[in-house]
Amino acid sequence: MKINLLQVNSFEQLCINYTNEKLHRFFNHYVFALEQETYRNEEIRFDHITFTDNTKCVELIEKPPRCVLKMLDEECRFPQGTDKSYLLKQHNELEEHEFYVKGNDRRKWEHEFGIQHYAGKVLYTAAGFLDKNKDVQQDQLFELMHNSTNVFITDLTRFQDLLGVRLEDLSGRATISRTTRGKPTVGDTFKHQLSALVDILSTTNPWYVRCIKPNNMKKADSYIDSDVILQLSYSGMLDIIRIKREGYPVHVTFDSFMDKYACLLHNRSIGDDPRSAVKVILETLNLPKTDWQVGKSKYGNITLSW
Repeated sequence: MKINLLQVNSFEQLCINYTNEKLHRFFNHYVFALEQETYRNEEIRFDHITFTDNTKCVELIEKPPRCVLKMLDEECRFPQGTDKSYLLKQHNELEEHEFYVKGNDRRKWEHEFGIQHYAGKVLYTAAGFLDKNKDVQQDQLFELMHNSTNVFITDLTRFQDLLGVRLEDLSGRATISRTTRGKPTVGDTFKHQLSALVDILSTTNPWYVRCIKPNNMKKADSYIDSDVILQLSYSGMLDIIRIKREGYPVHVTFDSFMDKYACLLHNRSIGDDPRSAVKVILETLNLPKTDWQVGKSKYGNITLSW
């Protein structure tokens, strides 16, 4: 997951960045919820830990009645609607939103808008937004595919309804916006697909794999620090690391801790309670009380911020 910054960002890039924004919110909530669950089980105080919540940015894009996708769909219903009229209406409705960027250059107000994503500001060029949201080229494409002599290509036309989106699968959700020709818009269908994906992720135990490119030249043995830091920032990893550091990222069982550090007691009698022994060692070392807390679960975890 990362926010993409290109020289020209159009409707496709908005959909990609919207996906990354929503998945980033899910990831942050998921990681923070796991931390909270661990601390509750261990009776560890964690009210000092905060995390970046990008909900308002996600709502700017998807939450009706006033949001980017909704206003785009509404303009697609007007026969005389244009990219310019859509953009001017959007500026008027959303310019006060803290994550919306109208820009200071009046010469560009009729051509672009911006969104302050979690990884930084991205400017979008509005040219072609309406046509892409209506997907005006789709009928022509599927007509050509339907007349193809290749059996496989012809069979693909079964998915003409926005690539196989079955509206009955969206029962219970909001009605999908349609164009003046009665076709669902790309943006609204994309939003429902993304919401369905997040719903599925919420019922699973997801694992995340971060792919970081050491350089942009595809060269071996070349590690460019600035490129890596940029990717870590845009993928949200730095914020996750901050959440971990504000808490207690190292969890060690009492037995494991005592195996390594019992020698620090210098043969002092500490009884049969390993939890008390652990506290004695930590207090003897004069470590700041804000750097460690001792848990109480049956697993006997100790939580440290080393």
